[in-house]
Amino acid sequence: MAETLAAGSTFCFCSVGMLLFNKFAIQAFPYECTLVAMQMLFAAAMLIIFTWNSLHIGSARDLLRWCMVVPFFTGMLLSSILALKAAPMSLVVTLRCLSPLGAIMVERLYPNPVAINNEAILSILIMFAGGGLYVSQVSNPSDLAGITWVFLNSAIAIIDRCLQRYLLSKDQNPVDISKTGVTLINNLLGSIPMLIAAWATGELPLVHAAALTMSKLDVFYVAMSCVIGLGISYSGVWAQSLISATSFLVMINAGKRHGRMWGRRGRAASAPQQRCSCSGRQHSGWRGCSVRGETSAASRERAALRLHAIFITGRMRQMGC
Repeated sequence: MAETLAAGSTFCFCSVGMLLFNKFAIQAFPYECTLVAMQMLFAAAMLIIFTWNSLHIGSARDLLRWCMVVPFFTGMLLSSILALKAAPMSLVVTLRCLSPLGAIMVERLYPNPVAINNEAILSILIMFAGGGLYVSQVSNPSDLAGITWVFLNSAIAIIDRCLQRYLLSKDQNPVDISKTGVTLINNLLGSIPMLIAAWATGELPLVHAAALTMSKLDVFYVAMSCVIGLGISYSGVWAQSLISATSFLVMINAGKRHGRMWGRRGRAASAPQQRCSCSGRQHSGWRGCSVRGETSAASRERAALRLHAIFITGRMRQMGC
């Protein structure tokens, strides 16, 4: 129980940092394939340098079995960057709440399926309804384009997490590879298609010019995304070996929701003071007070996030996370 708490807490901390710094990094360095490749190569290099003695791969068969995970791990990272680039953070966080519903259905097919109850299913269905309510209120065409990336990211994440759980859990069908070993495989092999994609999309020739125009703060954002990327790669493997894929995805969503709240507070603290005007009119018992730049859609967004937070917390308590 203590190990599960430590692994979950570490992953949630890294998940919040990765969400925020990835959002800043992709704005400072707008070449998503190259950015993901940099993060993966940094993680691989650090693992080889500092954890060489703990690297263990039992057999070639174990290596080949784990290689099934690599395409989905890579696709999850890239689609996450593209989702953050094309959509607001709130939309990404809200729609990712739907992923546990897919994971819980896949895990029912395991040799030792995860036990579920009606309350757990009900909570996830309500999250699904909340996500649908949020999407129905999205009217910005650019946000609608981002929804596609969010759903693709969620689908890939479900496959990735269910595969990792199946190959890591002692009560399923585990591989004989150390945690540092699978983390190294994910990042080292995953960087290869990322570099090919960066070359195919014409990003590589533009990297040098983009690096010269980056400020010190931009470099800090990119560097921190690499450092936290290493942390989230290892802690994700660690936590996934201890809890179900469904619980893991619930934990991710809870952490990212709080990350969005912290990011919004940070922006509010650094932004110029906004003018607030009250109309004095009342609508359904609520006084019509609005902040410049804020719309009724933003209010609905916050309400949806609060609703998701309630049921995410309830789901985590039911699963003992």
